[in-house]
Amino acid sequence: MSVFDKKGRTTVSLRVVRGTETTPIVRVPNIEMSSIKRALDMGAHGVIVPYAQSAEEVQAAMRYGKYPPVGVRGVAGDRCVKWGLGFQEYLVRANEETLVIPLIETRGAVEEIDAILDTPGLEAIFFGPADLSASYGYLGEWEGAGVGERILEVRAKAEAKQIATGVMSRSIEDSIRRRDEGFRMVGLGADMSLMIRAIRENLNALQREEAFKLWL
Repeated sequence: MSVFDKKGRTTVSLRVVRGTETTPIVRVPNIEMSSIKRALDMGAHGVIVPYAQSAEEVQAAMRYGKYPPVGVRGVAGDRCVKWGLGFQEYLVRANEETLVIPLIETRGAVEEIDAILDTPGLEAIFFGPADLSASYGYLGEWEGAGVGERILEVRAKAEAKQIATGVMSRSIEDSIRRRDEGFRMVGLGADMSLMIRAIRENLNALQREEAFKLWL
């Protein structure tokens, strides 16, 4: 997953995975037509839309991400259609293959989840545990009291409707737990958090080795 920004990093990420079996998903900054259209036109196979608090907002995101007659996405000649060389090839399958994934990160979204899950064409949702915790009054906690249980309850509702679910993880052990809980998309971490985790593991290994040598 890449995060939409104005510095071109999203474009670079999409170029890197072009021609591979990777499915690039871009988190756009808001539920707004130009943001969603731009990410898809650049070659993203789908978008994650933040702060989706109602079925109406999710439906709007779906319309922005789909071509007529399903939605209102405008036709462009950018990377998604290989600058016009793959025009028809892309357009005939885009509506079926393009993912629009709402980010469930507020108490309001959980309270409206039944209506959200009934959105026509919805194939997946993604959880943001830290923001969800904050909205329940546990600012700074990854999963405040009862939040973990609510996430699993919503995941079960989504699965019953054959809607895939995703969530961020914070460690290898956490990612395995999430997989075993039934999440079909598991975020391994942001780029900086992954780098920090790797550096810490390396430093810990070096410190253990040094301690072992001193003990000898």
